[in-house]
Amino acid sequence: MAKILFWNVKRWGDGSDTDRHKFREKYVQYLIEQHQPDIFLFCEITSSLTLKSDNVELEKIGAVVKRDPKLRGAQLGYGALYLNDDLLNDDGHIVYEIPHLLDKFSLSNHPAIKTSSQFDLISKRKVIQITDYGGVKLFLYHANASSRASDLVAWISYSLFRDKHIKNFVLIGDFNCEPATLKGKINELIPSIDHKISIRNGKYKTHSDGGIYDYVVYSGCDNLSLNGIYDQWEFQNDLNGRKYNISDHVPILVKY
Repeated sequence: MAKILFWNVKRWGDGSDTDRHKFREKYVQYLIEQHQPDIFLFCEITSSLTLKSDNVELEKIGAVVKRDPKLRGAQLGYGALYLNDDLLNDDGHIVYEIPHLLDKFSLSNHPAIKTSSQFDLISKRKVIQITDYGGVKLFLYHANASSRASDLVAWISYSLFRDKHIKNFVLIGDFNCEPATLKGKINELIPSIDHKISIRNGKYKTHSDGGIYDYVVYSGCDNLSLNGIYDQWEFQNDLNGRKYNISDHVPILVKY
């Protein structure tokens, strides 16, 4: 069984507020000790950083490089801590290139491609293959915070399902849309196979605005489970006499 932690850390990098950085690092250590994950995944990494407690480099990965140099450094990326070497890809993380919808799927009327059929021209971030373990490929994605979020995640789900090299998959991330919205979009995009693609989310909010945005889309993993981790609110009390909102998202723990 693989155990995966995922957390949107609300912009974390070497330029983060010093005390807030310490508080986040303390919470990451706590989560690892409490839940013993095989892999800990992050999104909203602003730059590579070093976790000083373990002297571990958390590399920023997966940002789409923009043509405007002023925007390149501002793009949010991912981070991955591999805590079980059995789950390491031989080549580390792998960018999964999403096929053009118009070229491969003949879906010219779908809302996701009104502007472009090229995924990277719409999405702010790449899709990353994190591991291939136990016959299941694990992918990570952070959707745009816009009305296009459900289109993009449905597009990825369809691509993964149709890929002849992928038998079973789990797509984890902050999808910036509610599960019911995404399910409707997947049903619209791929009505003949929607019953073979599942969504699993927790019962409670994962964002401070009351939304459920952090969850998984998967196929072929009948025993998959997901739980939100809500002790962050208790953790956000005081450090040096101050209170900190270390993230607007709660972490999720996925087992499959």
